[in-house]
Amino acid sequence: MRYMKGSIKLSVEHDHPLLKQTLHSSFVTQDQLSEFMVRGGHESGRRSFNWRVKRLADHGFLKRHILSNAARSFVYSLTEEGARELINLGDCNTGILGFYHREGDADRMRHAIDLNDLRLALARQGLLADWKSDLEIRSQNTFTNYGYAKDYDAVVTLRVQGHEVQLALEYERQAKAGNRYLEIAGLMQAEQRVSRFLYLFPDYHLLWFVQHCFQGARLKIYFGVSCDFRRELLSTHVVDPMLHQLTLAEALHT
Repeated sequence: MRYMKGSIKLSVEHDHPLLKQTLHSSFVTQDQLSEFMVRGGHESGRRSFNWRVKRLADHGFLKRHILSNAARSFVYSLTEEGARELINLGDCNTGILGFYHREGDADRMRHAIDLNDLRLALARQGLLADWKSDLEIRSQNTFTNYGYAKDYDAVVTLRVQGHEVQLALEYERQAKAGNRYLEIAGLMQAEQRVSRFLYLFPDYHLLWFVQHCFQGARLKIYFGVSCDFRRELLSTHVVDPMLHQLTLAEALHT
């Protein structure tokens, strides 16, 4: 097959996984994306990865963003051309793109980057069995009759002492109104597909504010600080709606 001048042939083994990861990350730094690809067995080193990312960006499949004070490398998102390539390959459906933010403000990009950090922290320690992104969750909730009660940031399956444990993950960078958390508690109490919830925050001030809104909720929901989680993972100290303190490992066995 001949290709037009300036076009490229994309590799199923290397380029498509990179585009797919970018889609489900929404926004991802170059360092994070490199680690995702190496861990997934799609790249063997940083030099070939850097060449691949530059090539995909130069040909319009990826968009570069510069986010000050949030990352030491470029931030990438998928373009319409990149999305079209994944649709043609059957790696995503057109419906999922209705929830995809190609243009993001600084808060949205930082939120996505922080979630990537949480995911990679679990992967490094071999704790991550599966990570269902918010895009997958929103698509499932919209287009199927077996959705979740809420559009969570992720649904995560962890490997814990030889068993797999599933939980819904929420990460809150900025406070919502108190009545909104009461609504969220009501949605979670109606949840049928997962029975455990982890709510992470950048600091204890926000944690205590949200935890107070869940007091009295009959949920297996646990509140923790994101930097503690990235460092300590299953040993992270969390609290439940009744202010009982325990480690996340203990919480997952209750």
